[in-house]
Amino acid sequence: MKRHYCIWEYYGVTLALAAMLVTMVQPAAQNQNAQEGRAPEITLDVVVTDEDGELVQGVEVGGYFSGPFASSPDKAKTDDEGRVTLRGKATLRASVASGGDGTPWYLSSLNMIPGGIDPDRHGWAIKAEGTLILREKKNPIPLVARRIDLSFPQEDVWIGFDFEVGDFVAPYGKGQNSDILFKVHCDGETELDPRWKTIRYKTLDSKLWIKFPGEGEGWQGVAEKKFADYCVFKMPYEASLEGYMAERSMIRDSLGQVVSPSKQGLFMRVRGQKLPDASSAQYNYLKMIQDIEFDPYESGTHTSHLGKPKTYGGIKFTYFYNPTPNDRNLEFDPDK
Repeated sequence: MKRHYCIWEYYGVTLALAAMLVTMVQPAAQNQNAQEGRAPEITLDVVVTDEDGELVQGVEVGGYFSGPFASSPDKAKTDDEGRVTLRGKATLRASVASGGDGTPWYLSSLNMIPGGIDPDRHGWAIKAEGTLILREKKNPIPLVARRIDLSFPQEDVWIGFDFEVGDFVAPYGKGQNSDILFKVHCDGETELDPRWKTIRYKTLDSKLWIKFPGEGEGWQGVAEKKFADYCVFKMPYEASLEGYMAERSMIRDSLGQVVSPSKQGLFMRVRGQKLPDASSAQYNYLKMIQDIEFDPYESGTHTSHLGKPKTYGGIKFTYFYNPTPNDRNLEFDPDK
């Protein structure tokens, strides 16, 4: 009996110790569970205005929260003072947006908290304030909109491009009117890769020349302050009336590409014609939201070039062209 008593005493002590351990671990586990899945509470106070600074009332604004444990979007309409408060949870970023389909405004957005929310530094209740600017849909019209990717069949030769057709002019393409002229020269120190039978560039010294053939024609960069990077409609509504330059160039060498402007978009004025009274002229206008991209390498640098006609670099760009003479409106309506 003594032996059995000791065994039961041993098990009783073991069970007691286990119960004590559970009692000690349980609060720690509960505390850990309370921390898991948490994200700081975010409050976004937003004022919505138009481009003139006038308050915009009754527009829906969405608040968007991202990161682990982030909450769903919060949406509300601005009050009589153009204000709205949105709430959610986020661990990475918080932003707001308004406008778009079914509204008289183009979609605009604003990063209220760009990224890297640190609860230990910022706390678990974070507030941010900002002003969201909306751009009005004034007079959207149909435009010729094309994305171009062309290679030059010759170098050191001026080749015309037709914006209405979207191609080089004959004999290099289907274009009929030289709205703009390009000339390219691809150069640099190269060596032959005997294994792949391709060219390898050791140094680079290439150049693209651009000019406009008619009087008064040319290009003009958009000033940074007029470029609405916060909105899907980024450019001014109309092309500029004056200030166009007839020539420009791009250089690609070991130091990179020399371009102006590079990211702020540009306008072009082409197809100049004198009117009957000879006191004025008419033009066609177009815009590019981003500048022309210049490829400075002649073909032969890749195995996919083998067996194909020789080319000398190329250009890529997207443009929106108004085919109506003297109409400077470049507010594109993609539905038309």
